[in-house]
Amino acid sequence: MLLVLVLSVFLRLGVASDADLQLILDGVNEIYCNGCVPGVMVVFGNNSFPIVSGTDNGQMFPIAAASRYGAGRVITASHDSLLSVRPGLVDSDRFLINSINWACNWTSSDVTGRKAAVLEGYSGAPNLNNFLNNYTQYDSQILPFSSLSNLAVLKQFNVLIMQNMWQYTLEDNLVDIIKQYVSEGGSLVTAMTSWIADVNWDFYGNRLTRDAGMIWLSQYAFATSPNGNLNTSTAWLVDTHSDLVIQNILTILTNPEVEFPGSYNQQGGIIKNTIQHLPHDRIGELAALKNAISNLTAIIPSKENPVAWTPYNKFQVDTEFSMWAYVFDAQEVTAHPSSAIFPGAVNSTVRVQTVAEISIPYRQFRTGLKLHGEDGPWGKFEKPEPNLQAVEGYSSHWYSTGSYAPPGTLVTVGLSATSNISAFTVRIGCHRDDLSDKTEWVRYPMIVIVKRIAGASTTISSPFGGLIYISNVVSDEAIQILNVTVTGGVVSPSFFKGTTSVQEWRDTIRYFGAPWSEFVGERVVLSVPADVARTVEDPFELLVFWDDVINSISDFAGVVRSENYQRFVFDADIGGGYMHSGFPIMALLGSAGNSVNLTIMRQNVGDNWGFFHELGHNHQWNEWTFEGGTEVTCNIFSMYVMNQFLGHPMPDTRPHILLPENLRRYITQYISDGINYPNFQRDYDRGLIFYYQLERIFGWAAYKEVFQRYRDLPGDELPRNDDEKRDTWLIIFSTVVQRNIAELMKSWGIPVSAAAEDQVAHLPDSGFTIYSLLE
Repeated sequence: MLLVLVLSVFLRLGVASDADLQLILDGVNEIYCNGCVPGVMVVFGNNSFPIVSGTDNGQMFPIAAASRYGAGRVITASHDSLLSVRPGLVDSDRFLINSINWACNWTSSDVTGRKAAVLEGYSGAPNLNNFLNNYTQYDSQILPFSSLSNLAVLKQFNVLIMQNMWQYTLEDNLVDIIKQYVSEGGSLVTAMTSWIADVNWDFYGNRLTRDAGMIWLSQYAFATSPNGNLNTSTAWLVDTHSDLVIQNILTILTNPEVEFPGSYNQQGGIIKNTIQHLPHDRIGELAALKNAISNLTAIIPSKENPVAWTPYNKFQVDTEFSMWAYVFDAQEVTAHPSSAIFPGAVNSTVRVQTVAEISIPYRQFRTGLKLHGEDGPWGKFEKPEPNLQAVEGYSSHWYSTGSYAPPGTLVTVGLSATSNISAFTVRIGCHRDDLSDKTEWVRYPMIVIVKRIAGASTTISSPFGGLIYISNVVSDEAIQILNVTVTGGVVSPSFFKGTTSVQEWRDTIRYFGAPWSEFVGERVVLSVPADVARTVEDPFELLVFWDDVINSISDFAGVVRSENYQRFVFDADIGGGYMHSGFPIMALLGSAGNSVNLTIMRQNVGDNWGFFHELGHNHQWNEWTFEGGTEVTCNIFSMYVMNQFLGHPMPDTRPHILLPENLRRYITQYISDGINYPNFQRDYDRGLIFYYQLERIFGWAAYKEVFQRYRDLPGDELPRNDDEKRDTWLIIFSTVVQRNIAELMKSWGIPVSAAAEDQVAHLPDSGFTIYSLLE
């Protein structure tokens, strides 16, 4: 007879007393969200509990949580709208008041002496302050940021409210003061849309709340009500508390006779986040899982024998990979059977020490926080923090070492420089896409191991092996040259422009036994299978070509050449499509040969388009991309590279739509369908013809200046919605070319406002419409 694991809903919520949830959710059935996208939280420890959850891929994740901390209490949320004033919008204001009341440990009968401090710095702070003063019993005031350093001032208030946590920079001393304030009886209510920032364990917001058992993550969750709001039913909270999930999984894996009444898919999602973010002093609690993981039947996918996604398979992958990556000691990691299939076997038994001397640009960065939309060609730099220096290019930049870690092999990575190094990140593997949510797997879904290291050296191992990289090196002063020593790996058949000679490559290097190679240029890196790399006779010429491509795009987009670094990685499968943008740009293995074939890259229109298309994605701006045009404006860069860099006539850059007979057919069809904005938006090729026409009339120099004008706009003048995007494009483009393009845009069905037209009314008309293309 099976032993049935019976957990009451009460226990599976992880709540010390159901009175807590009853108070916080009293009268709250739904929280206004309007399709908002909250972040995800990890909730752990005996004193914390989830309040509200969001969903993703059939899994529920905490998006708001509460905790007792010392004599005080904390409420956190992973979207600022959850703790914002929403008058009359479902039960949002009730949730806000209940949360503050619970944090202050007050019941509704308490009506006097309530003092609230709303921290300045957030645009919604005055609104919240007025709401608390006018519609609640709280005596509220705006608190200057400088007051956070004064514990005596904080203790004058019963609750400190910090909206949009990511807007603040909290040094360690401020974190300690706020924690002391709470532990001695104060209360903290705070929120942030956590996916906006690349938050990690050391993010200052997490330093503030992690001791209370709550951590923000840079992950998405979605609304649980069909209308885009958040359903507050406690049924959505089942199996979202990390401690309970740990116990559940220990029971599942160590007691085969136990039948678990929950969802494998749900358990896997929570355990994955939990293992990756559990406090370091609690890792020992997972020791019992090590043997259980080792006894699982290995999942060995291949192209010939793919493995189907099932709830249990997903659960196994989430659990075992997280254990290998975050819990197993390096010497405990063994080679996974699937590693011989992908990324491939190492055809060398010689373990050698390699020394890579890497010239790395120096810049500052803020530990634990990367704000999307800051600086940089795509807005992905980290923001500077005083008194902290680092070796960095892009925040996500990887530096290739030229070494390869065989699967299940101990590899030591050491860094040295003229200054003291206090931390760095080491990565084994370049195939970063997590495929665990795909319906079918042709390789093991996660194969990259990444570790953040305190100090200047570490020993690491991977079940799958891979090329070795370092990044995010923190030092006490600027570094010009960083020496990286790798012991225990094998030398990869890689070529470094400016360091490796072509003759060395031809005679010896390309025959080295690692299964993956890299061509490392000044502006680009190509990570390709070794058998593909060996077909290249002149890697220097190849990298000159690719570096020049990136430099050409930099000049066009208005990016500083030295700050634009791109990487292509080819994989057995990727997260979506046959290529996708990002860092790195990911592509299927079938494209690897094209990337290193200069005849194809220079001449074969079609086989090279995808590379330039994804580079276009990495450089396009949302602010000048109309709604529905993400797959359109990226191709401005594709056309530019093929026309201006490769020398193809413009119609040949996209012949199926731009050759005269095809262009006429597209325009005629659009006229037949009806010229209007929805019809313009629904056809990517149709949209591209509009931008093609602008180039034919005004030239590429106009685009270059337009892009620069957008870069020069202050943040508060950038368009915030599609109406503003169209108006801003009209105004900036018309101003640059000194011709009014309003009639041209409207002839394409692209609406603009009368106010925007008034701003360019003094300019002469362009003299062109969509019908000009038929002449």
